[in-house]
Order: sequence, then structure tokens, then C-alpha cells
Amino acid sequence: MTVRELSELQAFWNIHPWGSYADDLRAARLCATVANFSAAVDWKRRGRRPFEPKDFLPTYSQTQSQQTPEQQIAALKMLPGVDLRKKPKKNKGRK
Repeated sequence: MTVRELSELQAFWNIHPWGSYADDLRAARLCATVANFSAAVDWKRRGRRPFEPKDFLPTYSQTQSQQTPEQQIAALKMLPGVDLRKKPKKNKGRK
């Protein structure tokens, strides 16, 4: 791919994005439309601004933090049906 082809592709993507970002943007537009026309959200009477797609776009962190073992155990304890005091059963599978 030449530099010219790459720059044309970038310009085209700026006008008509594709991929996961475009999917997120489509879903955010739909969410904003539904929220703005919902009877439960009377934003005019409450003095709020209408929802915009950016209110529903996910934000992705560039860095992922490493969980400590204590944080992992705390997260497991929050799951329903998880009892960390029980020892796991040994798998008696076929050989």
C-alpha cells in the first residue's frame, strides 16, 4: 500500500468510519434516541440537556491495571454461589 492509498483510506474512514468504533457509535445513537423520547426521562421539565451519543459511548483505558490476589479474591466473593471455604472436588474423569 502506498502512502497516497493510506492517506485516502484514512480520509475515507474519517467520513465513513467502520469497525468496532462505528458499531459503538451506532449503538450510542440508538440509546440516545430512545432515552430522549422515553416518557420516563422528561429532560425539558428537569432543566437538563438532551442525551447525546457521546453520553453512551464506551471509554477504553489504554493501560490495564494488574489486580492483586486480594482484589481477585474480593471479586470472587461478590459472585453468587461462590464459597471460597469449600475445597474443590477432585475430577475423577476417565483415563
